[in-house]
Amino acid sequence: IAQNKSVYNIKIDPSIHIDNLNESLYNLIKLLEKNAEDYLDDLPITKFEPFEFNFSSNSEKERWQKDMNLNKNFDAAQTIEYLREFFGIPENLNDIEARKIISLRAKLYKQRYRQYNPLTLAANVSDKTIVAIEEESNKYPTIYIEGEPTRDYVNSECFSNLLGYVGNITDTELLENENYNASDVIGKSGLEKSFEKNLRGVDGELLVQVNNMGKRVGTVSKKAAKSGNNLFLTIDADLQINKQKKIYDIIEKNLMKVILAKLNKVGLHNLLATIFDANILSIQKIFEADENSYSYVLKSFALQNNPDLNYETDTTTIRQIIANGVKNKNISPKTILLAMHEQKIISGDDSYFKNSSASQIFYDKIDSGEISPKMFNFDPCTGSAVVLDVDNGEVLAAVSYPSYDNNKLSNVFSNNYYCQILSAKNTPMVNRPFMEPRAPGSTFKMITAIAGLEKGVITPTSKIFDESVFKKAGRPYGKCWASHSHGTLDVSSALEVSCNYFFFETAYRLGNSKSKNLLNGIHDLNFYMREFGLDNRCGVEIGELYDFSGDGVSNISSPEYKMKNGQTSKWYDGDTIRTAIGQSKNNYTAANMAKYINILASGGKRYKLHLEKEIRDNNFNCVEKILPTLEKTLELKSENLDAIYKGMLAVTEGNRGTGRAAFSKFPIRVAGKTGTAQENNNRPDHSSFGGFAPFENPRIAVYVLIPFGDTKLTIAPASQIAREIINEYFKLDFVSDEKSVVNSFTK
Repeated sequence: IAQNKSVYNIKIDPSIHIDNLNESLYNLIKLLEKNAEDYLDDLPITKFEPFEFNFSSNSEKERWQKDMNLNKNFDAAQTIEYLREFFGIPENLNDIEARKIISLRAKLYKQRYRQYNPLTLAANVSDKTIVAIEEESNKYPTIYIEGEPTRDYVNSECFSNLLGYVGNITDTELLENENYNASDVIGKSGLEKSFEKNLRGVDGELLVQVNNMGKRVGTVSKKAAKSGNNLFLTIDADLQINKQKKIYDIIEKNLMKVILAKLNKVGLHNLLATIFDANILSIQKIFEADENSYSYVLKSFALQNNPDLNYETDTTTIRQIIANGVKNKNISPKTILLAMHEQKIISGDDSYFKNSSASQIFYDKIDSGEISPKMFNFDPCTGSAVVLDVDNGEVLAAVSYPSYDNNKLSNVFSNNYYCQILSAKNTPMVNRPFMEPRAPGSTFKMITAIAGLEKGVITPTSKIFDESVFKKAGRPYGKCWASHSHGTLDVSSALEVSCNYFFFETAYRLGNSKSKNLLNGIHDLNFYMREFGLDNRCGVEIGELYDFSGDGVSNISSPEYKMKNGQTSKWYDGDTIRTAIGQSKNNYTAANMAKYINILASGGKRYKLHLEKEIRDNNFNCVEKILPTLEKTLELKSENLDAIYKGMLAVTEGNRGTGRAAFSKFPIRVAGKTGTAQENNNRPDHSSFGGFAPFENPRIAVYVLIPFGDTKLTIAPASQIAREIINEYFKLDFVSDEKSVVNSFTK
């Protein structure tokens, strides 16, 4: 899923000094622009006038100015003026053209103390560019073409949250890592960063002979480089490589199903307005568009609202103005779709777009896959899914939606793409399975049930009558989700119907049945929350949410956590009963919840989760092999676990099971629990599902989280996604008989 491929890069040898360096670089820039090739341009100044700095912080600005020996009081325009003179940029070039040369000269200048290290100016260039440079080499002195291995990610969007990406080493990273040089590539995030030392090889050496024009004319000596080791993952070859993309597609398909179910209510204009939150249309291309284009219509609308807009510095404002124009029906949905066509986001010939309605185009592009939920910031448009091996804690799949293309960040970094995804409001760079906490809702209730059973305040046969409104914990009263009473329930049937009242009462008894001390209830719940791993990292080799808490304070719903977040230190029975149903201060990642489900499925074995399986050298000899790490075996009574299992099975099979619609006629038995959790009164509840399969002999544990996905217009999307994942894993070829939501709408 991550491999090296050979590409041709354009390099410059800074050790060779020539008088016409600016001319050489300018010739190269014109050639690359003519052939639509990207080149190195990370100058922290906007590309067009009026020039402005685009640093992410003042410290970054100060460090760059110091490296460049600049007056710290210079603004961007003064900086360009000074560097023009310093680098001797010809006066016949305007400032915009001069800035292009400065971007390369500045990079060379920063490397002035390491002048024998070649600098890559452009990566993976086309044969057309290579031929042009070779045929007219006199125009490009000191510049040469070199074949090099470069990182290539297969199905990049499906794996980028796990793999991360590599990129050119920064000055800070150079200080932190011995035996690296300024032209090296280093792991920036994910597994690429975590296993940098294992994956990195040993540099080779090349001594070359050049003529007086700086052109290489021969090789004096050469020492071969040594490749790094190979990292093998726990990711199941059949599930992840062939099916992780499938899981990604499953999430995407089900999100679109929910969006389409909402579409008749909200209108196409409101949906398309949110593509500006997701940064799908390029504002630069809109502002550079031809006067006869539909993109120019969008530019004109923005400038009518504010004639002084600069697309480089006012991108957010421009997006908001155009989005409001679409929402208020001042810009038609078809204009947006035609602008997407102009920017090659969606395809089709001109006659098709001219003769088709906006709705027809929209639905056709959904069918073709060119329009998908990742293009919108519209509930629901995000999700995560984690699949674990019950027997050892191996992560078989961990999918984050939407994601990003790490090929565009590796090797030669695309700053435009990085800014696009970094500022997108649907946050494609967030590693959701391991970094996004959400309230679990009712998928948490097995912990409350275990606490009540193990502490003896209920038994597997205890009966509690659902009075709908729970008044014992004071106001505001806790309410069951159903509009009617579920009647008299034991713990298994309470899980089946997800009765809030039953778990309110269980939690209340934990704190009040003996000592009348309300803190006993939350302390007992907190104990089992920790036992099930909710108060710690899962163990994987990449960054997790708990890596950033850093203060040692409990991260579970607890009095300590309440106080940590600046609220009153007093804990009430109302806090306890809401914690018991997965609300209150409960916020956990999908990976943490999957680990908890995995512990249930294994009968109490808490395995450390891991992504690394083994490391092999280039002769495929095993260098390191990871064995399962059993952190703890929970001491849980078998009769209590049996009661939990019975309830979870009833969720998917029972006459009143909250997951029965999703798992109707499913060919294998699945233990599961559905969940909904409210975060915002103006948005749908979160939809979640946790479960394991097969019921009789669990092999996998699954957790799916769809933030703001419970619209009530379709079967809960998390449950449907979990069913399809299980279907894929066991190769069941099960097809649900539920009607397609897509086909129920008029195009």
